[in-house]
Amino acid sequence: MLCIFDDEDCLDAEELRHTIAEAAPVLESGISRKETGGKMLWLKMGTALTEEVKNTLAGCSYGIMKPIVPVVTNTDKKEQLFDSMAQWRRLAEEQGKPMVDVAIDYEMAASGWGRDRVIGYMRDVILKTLHRRVYAIASGEIVPDMGRFDLPTYETIGRAEKAPLLSPLQKKALHYVFSARVQQPGILNVPGPMGNGGGFMAGVLFAVKEEFGLTDEDILRALFIAAGIGAICYTRTEPTGEVIGCVGECGVCTAMTAAAVVELLQGTPEQMEAAASMAIQASVGWPCDKIPGGMGAPCTFRIMFVAMMSLTYAQMALLGEPAVLPFHEAVDAAGAAGRAMHPDNLATGRGGMCSAPTARQCKTCLNQWRKAQGLA
Repeated sequence: MLCIFDDEDCLDAEELRHTIAEAAPVLESGISRKETGGKMLWLKMGTALTEEVKNTLAGCSYGIMKPIVPVVTNTDKKEQLFDSMAQWRRLAEEQGKPMVDVAIDYEMAASGWGRDRVIGYMRDVILKTLHRRVYAIASGEIVPDMGRFDLPTYETIGRAEKAPLLSPLQKKALHYVFSARVQQPGILNVPGPMGNGGGFMAGVLFAVKEEFGLTDEDILRALFIAAGIGAICYTRTEPTGEVIGCVGECGVCTAMTAAAVVELLQGTPEQMEAAASMAIQASVGWPCDKIPGGMGAPCTFRIMFVAMMSLTYAQMALLGEPAVLPFHEAVDAAGAAGRAMHPDNLATGRGGMCSAPTARQCKTCLNQWRKAQGLA
């Protein structure tokens, strides 16, 4: 990703993008503006910067963001197949295909890869990474890395078998979700709506797999459904805490997981959409307000929401509960509500739960500890 910074808002972004595109392939581009003025032009490049592009950028302030994991895209990508579940379902009906196959077609169009390569990537890279993320601690492969201000919830969940209010499936899902949450040395950690490289979603899916005697092939299908849900969300809004609040993270994660669980249990396309829509509707308006030094609160409790409510919404959808709103409408409304929130509520450490007196004390304590450790 090439990021060109224009604090004075004096660059002709469209002309600059056109000039760069003539020198090297540009897969996607856009402009992000700051509330305080100025803008950033970002371009997803198809190749490394050529000397011609570097010459074009002479005198500009720019930076390169390298991908954390391989980016599945190239210049052979095709037009986006769908941006709503209604379109997704219609394609499946018109072509006589399962939703999963249309989701795979989507990934083929987005990446320029063939079917076997797309499926192989999901199976051999994504699924294996998620499996290790969820099971590494439970299998004894690694010892949890618990620091001074890390959340203690993993140890609590480890005693979940003594929790009489939880079903066996709920206990297992919580255990796996919080196993994935803990920092794991040597295991890839990719922040995002799925949490820790997809661990929150995967924790629930693997628990369902074990409870119902399913296979890795079933999980593979569910991951493609989840990917389709995520693609819709990323197309229609910017699902991050910094932009639309926690609905963009835990809400989207819950929607992806709920729809994937419906797929695992052989629900209908309409039921997948209902489960995902319920999840988004329930999380609209959540601020992104993790308390500095607060041992993960309130994020910890919203992650429990992902684990428990994704199962609940999947079950309600399978029972025929209507979500009323189509999924894309729920996403649009959630995005609008998030953008309307006060800036203090969007990952600043000032609003929401962070404004409580005890939260401010936690932040002070963390700052003092960091200073003592020479980290401030």
